[in-house]
Amino acid sequence: MKRWIIVMGLAMFIVTFAVTANSQPLIIKVGHAGTRTHQAHIGAAKLAELLEKDSGGKMKIEIFPDAQLGGERDLAEGTRLGTLDMAMSSVATFWVPELNTIEMPFLFRDRGHAYKAIDGFLGDYLKGLAEKKGLKILAFWEIGFRCITNNRRPIETPQDMQGLKIRVPQSKVFLEMMKSVGAIGTPIAFPEVYSALQQGVVDGQENPIATIRSMNFFEVQKFLSMTHHVYTPSAVLISPKLWSSLTAEQKAMLQKNVNEATQYQRKTVAEKEADDLAFMKSKGIAVVEKPNVEAFRKAMSPVYSAMADLVPPAMVTKIREIK
Repeated sequence: MKRWIIVMGLAMFIVTFAVTANSQPLIIKVGHAGTRTHQAHIGAAKLAELLEKDSGGKMKIEIFPDAQLGGERDLAEGTRLGTLDMAMSSVATFWVPELNTIEMPFLFRDRGHAYKAIDGFLGDYLKGLAEKKGLKILAFWEIGFRCITNNRRPIETPQDMQGLKIRVPQSKVFLEMMKSVGAIGTPIAFPEVYSALQQGVVDGQENPIATIRSMNFFEVQKFLSMTHHVYTPSAVLISPKLWSSLTAEQKAMLQKNVNEATQYQRKTVAEKEADDLAFMKSKGIAVVEKPNVEAFRKAMSPVYSAMADLVPPAMVTKIREIK
């Protein structure tokens, strides 16, 4: 009898333990290198809200902003190696050079054009290449159209770029762009850009309006030129290790909520751009509203030849033909 009681007690303990373990929510750690007002955080916060509600608290997002888990390259590498669950990064080009396609100069006419490409055949193509390199991309979030800031002079034409040291990401396409207009492209990790501008390591940088405000670059820059020379998305990465461990139901739920967060994030970033620009003007940055965009387009056209090995002309044509 005692043995039977012990066996039954042990069985009940195992069942109780299993139920308790299964009731624990799945915590997904998400890192990005921006501030709590950065575009990546807007999307991550919305995803956290949507996923917790949709899963009834069984799946939760824990956000680590401000490069707490490393810069953009560290974040992408972390998801690839499985040491980080999810991240937002625009530097996955280290492993998938073809991602440079998205950031070719003056490739997209406007946001709508960019969305049709990256939510369609271009995005599918790049996601497939990324997966072969150990990177799983769930979506592309909005970073925006890039503009140029500097401390030396207003930028109205490509000639005004001559000799300026401009911070760029560690990317061939950005180095080629700066070279095409006579500037000196200087790769600096994203979390270090503010101090590099403040200390005069570089004269300027180029990023979307939302980034310039959220990262407070306007505090250490005098001039802003609305060139809109490149559209930049941010890849929403998930560790293939985590992804493969999820059930089919969890995968579907996570992807659904990432997609919903994508639409919210893009809309929010676009709608606040005018306010961001007005705010920075009020803080004293001088804005060149209408630089000679056609001159920049022409000056940067050689970048396409320089990048032809990674960005096939046929792909460029197909993107440009999107209506």
